[in-house]
Amino acid sequence: MRILIDSDYYIATLAPDDSNKSKAQKAYDLIFETGSSVSLLTTWDVIDEVTTKLSYFISKEVASEFFKYIGRSDTLIIYPTERYLEPVYSLFNSIKSKNVSLTDCFNAVVFKEYEIDYILSFDKDYKKLGVKIWE
Repeated sequence: MRILIDSDYYIATLAPDDSNKSKAQKAYDLIFETGSSVSLLTTWDVIDEVTTKLSYFISKEVASEFFKYIGRSDTLIIYPTERYLEPVYSLFNSIKSKNVSLTDCFNAVVFKEYEIDYILSFDKDYKKLGVKIWE
């Protein structure tokens, strides 16, 4: 099973008072209790977003620890390259709402390209992008 991890999941696991903390722990437990082989992926945009938000709202130390952790983990990091510009741009422009995240668009494109099974996120808007959320 392949799972893409979104920013809000990482933040929920690291922010002491995050409203999704218990959901994040339950998701983690369920995923790794299945006994099946699990591959975790994320995007550079997610790492950027999480590190920045942790630094702003929790502490620079927590942000730094997350950044070190993710670099040493087995999580495959997908980096934005020129080949992603057109599909991400196209998806971004196809969404009529002004409340669209470029990071979410990049994640949606990666989700499809890498044939990922689920995204670990609390953002229900992914469903509109054709991304299957782990629930």
